[in-house]
Amino acid sequence: MRTGSRRIFVALSLLAFAISNLALASADSPSGIRKRCAFDIGSGETKVAAAEIDIRKSPASVTKLLDKVVLIPFIKKMKNGFIPGELIHEAIKKIAELRTECEAVGAEEFSGVATYPFRMAKNGREALAQIANGTKVSLKVITDEQEATIAFRAAAHELKSDGKNLLVWDIGGGSQQMCMSLDGTTNDVSEFIVSSGHPGVESFRRESAKYLKRDPEKSVNPLNHEEMKQAVQLARQLSLSINPKIRERLKRDRIRVIGLGGIHVESISAQAGLELKDGYKVYTLNRVRSAMDRATNMSDDNFRKAYPKNKYPESQATNVALVLGYMEGLRIHEVVPLQVNLAHGLLVDSTFWRQQTK
Repeated sequence: MRTGSRRIFVALSLLAFAISNLALASADSPSGIRKRCAFDIGSGETKVAAAEIDIRKSPASVTKLLDKVVLIPFIKKMKNGFIPGELIHEAIKKIAELRTECEAVGAEEFSGVATYPFRMAKNGREALAQIANGTKVSLKVITDEQEATIAFRAAAHELKSDGKNLLVWDIGGGSQQMCMSLDGTTNDVSEFIVSSGHPGVESFRRESAKYLKRDPEKSVNPLNHEEMKQAVQLARQLSLSINPKIRERLKRDRIRVIGLGGIHVESISAQAGLELKDGYKVYTLNRVRSAMDRATNMSDDNFRKAYPKNKYPESQATNVALVLGYMEGLRIHEVVPLQVNLAHGLLVDSTFWRQQTK
């Protein structure tokens, strides 16, 4: 065989091999199946979720492949309104490692959102661009309204709910949002009632410190009985700024309140305790009031010993005050803590993924 003919033969063989492999890959991964990895970059924690998504179904079916949380304390380490360079490098390293873990379970598409610290920091968008470039992950700063609706869809999807008579109360490190469906649906064109711009865990801890004439850079613990009452009163006052439409619905209708974020799932659940009601594990208003009494006069060391799984002892007392004040102010009698975050919502939100061919 001549050299030229041999080269053509080899090239055609390689092409046939590539086409064969492509056909096999297509057979293994139907056009409606997506293997995605989503990131939720928040104030103190970065969450990642990887899953196989069948977008041919409505709602899309989700087969979870990976769920993980790492600590990256953006809000605590922000200096003079800037995210420092060393924290950006730490974030790149940790998020790149999470991407590698997602690839190991088969993820092929990557997307993520960044929330409060990147909205507030003077270099927030530049910092996120550096992180996106260093990790090869498409990342976007979202508004708190977008944050609220993604969280709502994530909770409704997890509960297999149409969203009717559901309020999602999402508390992060820097901010908190409440969201309801206006039309009782959760699809991409649904209308929502959103209340945003309210303080989260660390923001409220700092506001409480100032309110009590303490140094916000230091722990406020322990809080005596009178100081705890003042912190609860502060939260009750802040609850007055919740969207009046949400306040009215809570008074008028039978609304199930779903709590997202570590404050609900870890902090208050541990301090107040849970009980089973109507098939859901809930904490009640009375239990949170009892938790307030127990949290009074507790130091950081006391909290560490009593609740070793809670990551932030310095905010445990003000967490109780924050939740209790809002529950009393909004007349919320029970909350269902749900282990769901924005990363889970992103997995099934078509607006954050380029390829959507069914």
